Amino acid sequence: MSKQDLEKHQISLTCSPILAVCRRCSMAFTRGALFNHMKIHDNFNETPELFEMLLERSRVVRTFTVPSHPIPPLPGVQIFMGKRCVHPQCSEVFLNAIMLHKHVKSRHAGTAESGAADCELQEVHGLNDSRLHFRVLAVTDSDDAESKGCSHLLTTQVLSHVS
Repeated sequence: MSKQDLEKHQISLTCSPILAVCRRCSMAFTRGALFNHMKIHDNFNETPELFEMLLERSRVVRTFTVPSHPIPPLPGVQIFMGKRCVHPQCSEVFLNAIMLHKHVKSRHAGTAESGAADCELQEVHGLNDSRLHFRVLAVTDSDDAESKGCSHLLTTQVLSHVS
C-alpha cells in the first residue's frame, strides 16, 4: 500500500493528535478503528496488515484522550450541536439534553451550580465502536475552520517519507 492508496481512498490526516479522517464521511478515526470503517466503501480491498503498517508509519494515534477544554475544530471532521455541563470543574459534554440531565442528577444532585449550555462537538471513532465526543471552539460564519485548527495535512505531504 502506498500514499497514493490513501489518497485514492480519500483519507486525510489531522495533526496534534494525528487522526485519520475519512473525507467521504467527514469522520475521524484512531488507527485501529479506521480499517473496519473503510470496508463499508465499495472500492476498499486492502489487507489489514499493510493498512495498519502505513497508518503506524504515519503516526496515526492508537488511542485518543478527550481534551478537558474546547480545542480548535479538527479540519474535515463534522461539527454538531451538543450540550455541556456548566457545573464548576466539570467538562463533560453530551449529545442531548436527556443524557446531560442524567449526568447532572447522578453527579451533581443538590448543587445550585448545575445547568446546561449548548456547545459544538466533534467525534472520534475508536476501537470496539467507541465514540469519543469533545468540545470545539465555536466557528462562526465569518471564521475559517482551517485557520482556527491546525493546518490540514494532506496525505501526500505527510507520507512523502513513507514510500
